Amino acid sequence: MLAFFPFTHAVTDTCVLSKNYANAQYTVPVLVGTPPQMLHAVPDTGSFELMMTSSECDGCAGHVTFNSQNSSSFVNLGTVVDTKFGQGDVSSQVNYDRVQLGELVAPKQSILLMRENKLRNFKDAAYDAVMGMGRETRARSYSEDLSLMASLHAPVTGVCIGQHDQEPGRLQVGAEVPGLSYMTLPVVGSTHWGVNIGGVSLASAGKEEVQVGGCENGCQAIIDSGTSLMALPKEILDQVLDKIGHIAPDCSNVDELPSLRFTAGGHNFDLPPQLYVARMENDDTTRATALKYGEDMPVFKMPWQHTAVKLNAEASTSCVPLFMEMNIATNFNGPAMIFGLPFLRRYAARFDRTAQTVSLGEIPLGSSLCTHCGDTHASNTPSALLAGSISLAAAAAQHPGSLLPKAEVGLLLKRERPVIRPQHVRMPSWLSLTTRHPVTGAHTIAL
Repeated sequence: MLAFFPFTHAVTDTCVLSKNYANAQYTVPVLVGTPPQMLHAVPDTGSFELMMTSSECDGCAGHVTFNSQNSSSFVNLGTVVDTKFGQGDVSSQVNYDRVQLGELVAPKQSILLMRENKLRNFKDAAYDAVMGMGRETRARSYSEDLSLMASLHAPVTGVCIGQHDQEPGRLQVGAEVPGLSYMTLPVVGSTHWGVNIGGVSLASAGKEEVQVGGCENGCQAIIDSGTSLMALPKEILDQVLDKIGHIAPDCSNVDELPSLRFTAGGHNFDLPPQLYVARMENDDTTRATALKYGEDMPVFKMPWQHTAVKLNAEASTSCVPLFMEMNIATNFNGPAMIFGLPFLRRYAARFDRTAQTVSLGEIPLGSSLCTHCGDTHASNTPSALLAGSISLAAAAAQHPGSLLPKAEVGLLLKRERPVIRPQHVRMPSWLSLTTRHPVTGAHTIAL
């Protein structure tokens, strides 16, 4: 449990582990008020506010809620803010209170306390709050209130996620995740952590790289720790699924699949199949959720809704690629992508508000770097969480189609693949920032 105490020295950064919930949501403990009340918040680089459940919230049942009457440092403002998320709408009120994250403290932080919550599947969610870590220094464009990261004087934030089933993630506030070599990319636009993508391809060791069309005139990818999946435009996703080919519902051929390669800033960023394939629960809930997403969010289409993805109707789970279709253009006249949790299992991201850059550090497969606060990432020692795991992959020599170096595959501690339930999948928080063309119905996001 986090301690609550006055600090006698200047603290400039802190490391906080994020708890894994169903391999689709990650939360960090946040202390709010005096005396402190603990809530679990999603560290979300795709939003800007600190939004929390409250004891007066309609639609927050089953969650820990913040009770303002029990905090001596609470300041009431009461301005109403309506927010449209990827999973529904929330009506909140602006107030102020003390917020502590790890060892860093914001003595009078702007917070949004939920009053009416219509987020789909929130009763099944692990989080009580959404902690925005977007580029903005202001919590709201029309207000002088600072975002939490600005209030904590943390211009740099590092994020990465453990690679294996039920492993935690890591949030480094005020510093980057140590022990990695980073490649730095400028961000585009003025709102999101977006980067230019010059090309998409599929790469396998010993084979010619297979190009994927759709980014000839540029694409933009938003690095988003609050989104459970990777999101690709239909034109690109259809080609990717076709060129990847058959994914065995029991995952037996995953190690033979190609890596998905994104080119940005003259660098290649490869997402291996061991990180873009997982087991999805396959039951009536899955199908019902798929239909619900199709009705309420036409800009998204989930993996199991694609004819190229074959579910095993007789099994409780089926292995599927962690890609969803997202049909949103950008104001740069290129399609938008989202690099969500699967990408952050492979690349630690360093978000720099001062330099306006995103830097990406490749994490070796099997590394434990993102599962603890420290600068070591030994790949050959399983953590307590992974004891008794079983091997799902042979060495690279036995899989010549694998892009992974033999030594890396040999160190990769494989185990039963993560199981994800559809109702736990978290959609982008920034859906309210998209605009819909009144005639064509096309959606656009201003980066």
